[in-house]
Amino acid sequence: MWSKISFIDKGVCLFWGSTGQLLLARVRLTGVIAAVSVSFTCVLQVHNEYKEMATAATYYHKFYEDASLEEYDPYLIGCTCLYLASKVEDDDIKIRDIINVGINCVRRGEPPLSLDPYFCMRDSLIQAELLLMRFLGLMQVDLPHKYLLHYIQSVKDWLGNEVFDAVPIIQLAWTVIQDVYHSPIVLKYPPQVLSAAILNLVVQAVWDCQYQF
Repeated sequence: MWSKISFIDKGVCLFWGSTGQLLLARVRLTGVIAAVSVSFTCVLQVHNEYKEMATAATYYHKFYEDASLEEYDPYLIGCTCLYLASKVEDDDIKIRDIINVGINCVRRGEPPLSLDPYFCMRDSLIQAELLLMRFLGLMQVDLPHKYLLHYIQSVKDWLGNEVFDAVPIIQLAWTVIQDVYHSPIVLKYPPQVLSAAILNLVVQAVWDCQYQF
């Protein structure tokens, strides 16, 4: 198992800049949600694909099952998960775009990295990718989205088009499934179970809002 290797310090310095210790202490408290949110924001700004978001978040949670936020900076790992997920999903987002958008999400309003810090960050991310692959092994990610769409179609057939179109089931379900990936719960249950639970929650929420089916 690798630990506290040099690229972590480089990556942390480049992400946090002069605000260092205060922000690093904060991210150790909110690292999981914050870093996954940054990864989602990166995908939205670079290429709007739910598969990259969900796969990257799954890698992130799997990595921190065995690793510690004290040892590995969550933002650097989050961007690395996104980079690897883009390759797995055959989208291949440019490492340049991930670095620039990731830095901008953490250090808003600051100019892009100059040449030397950029290549230092690039090297850090490539080394982090090797570390991530070692942690993940041969992990295969089966996303719940396809199952959710199938279940929603079954609900639509049951309710009928008129009733189904009058309630925001699709919008709510898609919002919930994106939010679920901020939690490591996605590792604990099969995607079919997650999809069914999400749809059940959405239908109950719609019912509680006094929609009459």
